[in-house]
Order: sequence, then C-alpha cells, then structure tokens
Amino acid sequence: MTALNGTLSLAQEFMSLKDYPQAGLLFQKAQMTYPKSQLLIRQINLSEKKIEGYIGTCSQELMEQGLAAYRSGQLDIAIDEWKKIIRFVPNHSAALKAIETAETQLSNLNSLEHRQPNTIN
Repeated sequence: MTALNGTLSLAQEFMSLKDYPQAGLLFQKAQMTYPKSQLLIRQINLSEKKIEGYIGTCSQELMEQGLAAYRSGQLDIAIDEWKKIIRFVPNHSAALKAIETAETQLSNLNSLEHRQPNTIN
C-alpha cells in the first residue's frame, strides 16, 4: 500500500503543478491497482471516488486547453491535448469526438492548401 500511496502523492503533486497529463496517468494507474479488500482500503490515502474526481478534473482541464487551441485555429495542438486524455481515459467520448472533428477539419484544410489554383487563359 506504500507504493499506491506514493503514486497518489506524486499524482497530487503533478496536479498542483498543473501537469494534467502526468497526473491523469498516475491517478489512472492508482485506480487500476486500487485494492478490493476493506482492510487494505483503510490504508489508502484517497478513496476511489476521490481518485475518479481527480481523473475527471485532469480530463476537463485538458479538454479546455484543447478547446482554447481549437478556437485559436491551432488544430494540431488541440488534437494533441485531447489525445492526452485518451491515454488515461481511453473511452472519453467528448475527447474522441473532438479529435475526430478536428482531424477532419485539418484534413480538409490540408487538401485545400494542396489544390492547384484554377488558371484562366
């Protein structure tokens, strides 16, 4: 349980530094290794519900960072931010949809840029 508490402490430290991708990964790791035994659970510094809340906060912060980049036209950066969420919440529907939308827009923009202009003779 010492290792799990160490992981949680480190995750909280990354949260305080606003390093949400790293914090999210560590909270996910803690969530996956959380004990089932009530005797062991008493030795853990955070409840499963609290860990889930931290994962939600990390996801939300990264969604907002991605949206800010998206709104400013930085589609690559937005996609990268949202993909960070998928690393610790693989089925995050809002991030998956945002990635899909931004990648489609980026693809459309790239194909427009590569078109040859029509010339009039």
